[in-house]
Amino acid sequence: MPGGITKAPTLALTDQSAAKDVLCPLCAQSLPCADFLHTKDFSIMIRSSHVAQLSPNEANIFRMMLENRAEGISQSALVTRVYASDGGPAMASECVYMAIANIKRKLKPLKITIQSVKRLYRPQFHA
Repeated sequence: MPGGITKAPTLALTDQSAAKDVLCPLCAQSLPCADFLHTKDFSIMIRSSHVAQLSPNEANIFRMMLENRAEGISQSALVTRVYASDGGPAMASECVYMAIANIKRKLKPLKITIQSVKRLYRPQFHA
């Protein structure tokens, strides 16, 4: 697809027949709006004509949540994976917590929420 946008067919939850074309936030080309489009690194996501742009850290955390959406992923596991190479800042847990809060806020227009059950985070796609 143009602009490095890829379709995530396993995440498609709404009726594609009602979808409208949207413009790519990178090149302004018209894109057929599938249920959920994203760049390979999840830094830009498009769903139902809404666009969300995540920072590299937020995109990495959201990607990990998606990879573990069946069982969920804990905040401590996210901290360990995000800062595995250098141990991270002294307040790494708070940094991940703030990134999750930012992800929730940015993805709300896309009708994607982050569910927290028994301290495990799971993304939820709503129609």
